[in-house]
Amino acid sequence: MNHTQTPSNSGRQFTLRQYMPSDAERVWDVHKQTIQASPLEFVSDPTFDSDLRNVGNFYLETGGQFLVGCLDGETIATGGVKPLDEQTVELQRLRVLPEYQQNGYGTELLDRLETFAEKQSFERIRLHTDDVLVVAQRIYERRGYERTHREPHPTIDGEVIFYEKEI
Repeated sequence: MNHTQTPSNSGRQFTLRQYMPSDAERVWDVHKQTIQASPLEFVSDPTFDSDLRNVGNFYLETGGQFLVGCLDGETIATGGVKPLDEQTVELQRLRVLPEYQQNGYGTELLDRLETFAEKQSFERIRLHTDDVLVVAQRIYERRGYERTHREPHPTIDGEVIFYEKEI
């Protein structure tokens, strides 16, 4: 298991590690709380949530990675990458609990996932986000992700914005 500890601004320890089955409920809670605090409406849909209910199968067993970020042992952040093909991974479920956002935890998590993809010899990372998540769009664009296209959202009013970054 790969651990990284970083002192946070508050002197607390932020640790990134690979997902374990015992993390399942807390990962779901982080996802749900983060979406509920966003402009999006939280809808539990088995079709869209199947990856979070089967993290091992969906991410780890396919050659991807799923990390949990813990602050003094409490899970506050999640994120994963899943291979799409031999050259490309998709970044998914990058979440930080609202009360811990804008402290660098999401950036550190994104750094680790990008590093994982690069070390595994992937050439690009793709992701998508919702048009109402303007802060997320700014973060990705500052990190060098380029918009590739937009599509109507399949379940809610709005659009999905797709990004890609060469690594």
